[in-house]
Amino acid sequence: MRTMTKILIGAGITSVIVGSVFIQRGVESASRAATYSCALSVYDKLTRMSPAVFHSLRPGPEWQQLSTEEYDRVIAELRPGDCGRLERELPEHRTVLTDSWGNRFQLAIRKVDDGTVQSRLWSTGPDDKAFTDDDLVIPEDEGIPPNLR
Repeated sequence: MRTMTKILIGAGITSVIVGSVFIQRGVESASRAATYSCALSVYDKLTRMSPAVFHSLRPGPEWQQLSTEEYDRVIAELRPGDCGRLERELPEHRTVLTDSWGNRFQLAIRKVDDGTVQSRLWSTGPDDKAFTDDDLVIPEDEGIPPNLR
């Protein structure tokens, strides 16, 4: 009987641990999905944004990461409005857009030969470190610009 009790207790503990792992993975997955959805929305608005906003930042042919002030100015111009809990209003009436882990999105721009401005938007993910496997980059088939390492 004691052996059976130990087996049942062991199985119960294992079930709790396995269940916790699945819940944690579900939370991580939901956080990633919320960040991805917001990033896609913001990137879509970036592609339709007035070129004058970008040209005032004087982009060159190399990717340049926006400073906090430049990023805030672009996000204020975008007025995302559809990122829900990822948008926070600051006392100065500025909107800060963060990923699901509380980190600011990163934004880089460059001017290409035809004069248009390209942009990349990314989240450094839960580890808050760029160039790691948990980074989320828009457009998806691109990475963080390597010259920004």
